[in-house]
Order: sequence, then structure tokens, then C-alpha cells
Amino acid sequence: MPAYFSIVSECNRDNIYGTILKDFYEVLTIAGMKFTYGYWQSMDMSYEEIIETNQKKLEENFELGYDENSDNDYIQLMYDFGVFSEVRSFIINRPEEGIFTLHIIIPEDELLEIRDGKITYDRKKTDSLIELSKKLWELPFVDIIQTCLELSDDIDTLENIKDGAALAVEPFAIVPDEIKELVPGNYSTSELPGNGMLVTLSL
Repeated sequence: MPAYFSIVSECNRDNIYGTILKDFYEVLTIAGMKFTYGYWQSMDMSYEEIIETNQKKLEENFELGYDENSDNDYIQLMYDFGVFSEVRSFIINRPEEGIFTLHIIIPEDELLEIRDGKITYDRKKTDSLIELSKKLWELPFVDIIQTCLELSDDIDTLENIKDGAALAVEPFAIVPDEIKELVPGNYSTSELPGNGMLVTLSL
């Protein structure tokens, strides 16, 4: 298994409604991500069946994390998206913190490149992921979007960031205006509609 780069959208469980996952997955489609099949043992399930199953588990507050046994977890969705060889989406429910997170992952070596002897991010590919994340930010239930590499520190919650935890910006994040004063000055920032701010590393 390769190491993965992750885009993590945090949502409050209080905002769950009957079509919340359908709405999330539809934004992925609008952004150019083409659903191909369910992961592992769910390859024969339809797109609609996967959404219904995941929605039911989310509403029932099912918690595990993720694994390859679809009977015991939220079903991962596989996508065709641009030049990436593999794109997956999965859910992690964290009821003790009152949140759930929606993850999009790709092999990180397809996003990284060596430039002037240093490892950096492929600008064109990164820009496509930023545009995807901007569309996700338009969803009213997405509270913060962070990114990380596989060996990065764990991504903290919005509440912990408010209390001083580090924001995960590898290489970008989208944060609500309420915490923009907490963003370190060495990041580039730009305002977004919906009371948000795009935070980026210098690429």
C-alpha cells in the first residue's frame, strides 16, 4: 500500500440530515470526480446503495474508523479523478468529539516532486485539489478542511485548534473566519466566500 495524502473535511454531528452524504458525494461529482466502484468487498454495490448504507450508519452513530471489511465499517468509494491513479473517499465518525470527518485520499508520491533538489508539491495537481476543496467549503455542514501526508502528525479538531493546537496545512487548508487570527503569519492566505479563508504553503 502506498503512503497517502489526505484532504479531511470536518463536520459537526449536530448538522446531520437525511441527504448529507448524498450532498457531499454530489459535490465530488460536480468537481470532476467520477465514481467507479465501492472498495474491496463492496465492488458490486451501486452508488446509491453505498450512499444509503453509509448514511444509515452515520445516523446510527456507528464508529470504527476504516478497514477493508465493508460489513463492519463505512463503505469507501473509489473515484477516477484526473491524473491520479487512485482516489478514495471514506468516513470516520468520532461521536465522543461530536464530529465526523470525510476523507479524500490519493497516493502522496503522485502529488510530490523533486525541484532544485528539494521535495515539494506539484503545483498543477495541488491547484486541482484546492479547487475541489473550495467546492466542498460551499457545503454548509463543512466546518474546516485540512490536509496532511501519511507521516504527518494527526489532524486536530476545530475545537482543539481554537485552544491552540496546530492547523494541518500540507500544503493547504480552508478555515472559518472565526479562527483566522490563529493562522501563523508564514502562510499565504486569501478570503473565500462563505466566511472562509484559504491557507497555503508557498509552493
